[in-house]
Amino acid sequence: MTGVKRYLMVTATLSALLLGGSIGSAVAAEARVVDGNLWVASTDAEKRAYMVGVADTLALQQAILAKKGVKSPESITRLSDVLQDVTAERAVEEIDNWYEANPSRMAAPVLGVVWLSIVEAR
Repeated sequence: MTGVKRYLMVTATLSALLLGGSIGSAVAAEARVVDGNLWVASTDAEKRAYMVGVADTLALQQAILAKKGVKSPESITRLSDVLQDVTAERAVEEIDNWYEANPSRMAAPVLGVVWLSIVEAR
């Protein structure tokens, strides 16, 4: 699977996890993909909280699947494993560096940048 296809798959999977399987229309209307524009406008504390939320969501998903006897998709397992070895501060720094180096790609979702700059780099 190419990096772009994996990036899209991971972004779609995590977005579905973060938004839930069936959310109300009011919540769905306010939900938005966190992209570089929102990322750079966020405080360091908000960025770290986002990364902790992503890691917690991954851990929860893996626990639920394990309880049901279902294996997590390889991409989710890989992302979760890598994020366990990276501090939230380091992840924020790497994401910040990626957006700084790619100013024309501010519309790229943060989860995709996580995949490109953190997961694929390891």
